[in-house]
This record gives sequence, C-alpha cells and structure tokens, in this order.
Amino acid sequence: MEKVDFNSDLADIIAIVGKAGVVTELTEWEQDAIKNYKEQANKRFYNDNKECAKFLINLMIGTAKKDVKIYSGGFSEEYYQHAIKNTKATVVVLVDDNSNISWTKNYDNVTCHTISQNNTEEESNHFFLVDGKSFRYETNKKVGTAIANFNEEDTVKKGIERFNKMLSNALPVLST
Repeated sequence: MEKVDFNSDLADIIAIVGKAGVVTELTEWEQDAIKNYKEQANKRFYNDNKECAKFLINLMIGTAKKDVKIYSGGFSEEYYQHAIKNTKATVVVLVDDNSNISWTKNYDNVTCHTISQNNTEEESNHFFLVDGKSFRYETNKKVGTAIANFNEEDTVKKGIERFNKMLSNALPVLST
C-alpha cells in the first residue's frame, strides 16, 4: 500500500483525528482512511472496532464543513467531543438515551433530539452522515463494526431521508 505523505497540508487532519505528535504510530488502516478522505474516494471500507469508530468520528465529523446528522445510542462525550470541538458544521443529533448529553450545551452548533423506541425499528443501527457525501453505518453497534465511505452521495441521500423521518417524530432535548 502506498504510504500517505504526511507533509504540512495534513497537519490539521492529523490534529483533528487526535493523533498530533504520533504520526509514526498511525496504523496502515488509519493511513488508508486519511488517504481516502483526502482523495474523497468513492470506496467503501470496513472498520471493525470502537477505536476505528472513534478515528472515523474525528476524521469525518471533525472536518465537516456544512452539516452532520448523527443517530447515536447516547452520543458519548468520549467518542464525539473532540470531533464536535473541531467541526465547522451544524450538527443535528438523534439519541436513544439523552441521559449523558449535557456536555453538548457548550456547543452552539449542536442540537439534540430524543427518539422513542417506536419511532425506529427494533435495535436500529446507528449512523452518521456528513456534508451530503460521506457516511458511517454501524453493522454491529455493540462491537462498533461498520462500513464507511467518503463520497457516496446516493447512499447518503437515502440516509438523510431516513434521518429526517426519524427527526420528525423526535423530541428536542432542552438545554439545562
């Protein structure tokens, strides 16, 4: 596999994914993800654990420019805060459980909504959509396995339709 050229134009990306100062420690999978991001490749790739999930959350959401739509179980601060702090996008979040999202009140670009279990399919898979082009869709939310793509607009369009349908029946989470 061709190595990613980690010159100065990637410094911001490296910082966003939380790997600043440890470039030599990027795995081959992480290097491939950054390369696909940089090229905006229309290529599906698999990620098979929660560390990969965290990396993609930081890369995809952290570099978003316009809008991010997230359907998450609880929108964990551990997984999302670094990305939310870096993104310039408007972020709309649907959560199954809103008990641990008070950390989002510090971010004006984030709005959270709670969905009821009868608003979605039983054990629905979590996903996020970024800037109308890229997505990450969990195939197993307990383990964190998922598929992702940086440039698959048709799939993202369908995801946005699903997200908006879920959002239309959701309840806004009031700031505290």
